[in-house]
Amino acid sequence: MFYEMIGFVAEGSDPQADCLPVFETAEAAFFLDFDGVLVGLAETPEAIEVKPEVPRLLSRLHEATDGAVAIVSGRSVSDIRRFLPDFPGVVVGSHGAEIDRGQGPERMVDPDPDTVEALRKMVEGFAYTDPAYIAEPKPMGVVLHFRRKPELRGAAYHMLDAALQEFDGFHIHHSKMAFEVRPDGVGKEKAVQALMEEPPFKGRRPAYFGDDVTDELALEWVGAQGGVSCKVGDGQTSARCRLRDPASVRAALARQISGLSPQPPAAGASGGA
Repeated sequence: MFYEMIGFVAEGSDPQADCLPVFETAEAAFFLDFDGVLVGLAETPEAIEVKPEVPRLLSRLHEATDGAVAIVSGRSVSDIRRFLPDFPGVVVGSHGAEIDRGQGPERMVDPDPDTVEALRKMVEGFAYTDPAYIAEPKPMGVVLHFRRKPELRGAAYHMLDAALQEFDGFHIHHSKMAFEVRPDGVGKEKAVQALMEEPPFKGRRPAYFGDDVTDELALEWVGAQGGVSCKVGDGQTSARCRLRDPASVRAALARQISGLSPQPPAAGASGGA
């Protein structure tokens, strides 16, 4: 079931409003989701477009923070490195199941590989029942996407729920138009907490940007530390500010690096996000 969060920010604010607060870039640690935050979502995971300004922006942010920038994604580390080959910072992949600090991915959990393979084959086989499904293997799990046909959601969940009756140590995690089967004990918030205990992140103010329910616990934790929690796009959230889309994120981060204040909301805009 979905996370039952306390203190969700109500929807309904002006999506044009850039509510990113003013804070010191040089004293911050940035944690950025990839899909839906730095790049727009697409029909398939491979169809995304990485705008030319994204690598340049990340390089500037990495320099401005002395390296305290991490991509925190549900994708595998290798997938992120493929899309961002020149990114010099840390990459958290598979929702925190693996971390690459620059020397290659390290596993944070160690599920039984035979079980992982059995789950993948089961999900891949089920995906053949409708061409709208996409089965995406992960290093320690598998994702079943139904973004091309949202009405398949119920059938997808029931199949995965039944499948997991046969396997211990895994659970279903809700994502945007997808369900992910992943090992117990994995979470983006755990990876963020771990990184905040080591240089160059330690002692800085965390700033987390996420768009999905998979980001909510990290957003909540960062907010509780007095950090900057930013929800990208629509949906209920515990974040204290909201940006409209990846283009708004890129613009806000560029202003942040340049030391410029956020643009004031348009006349008549409602507040609260």
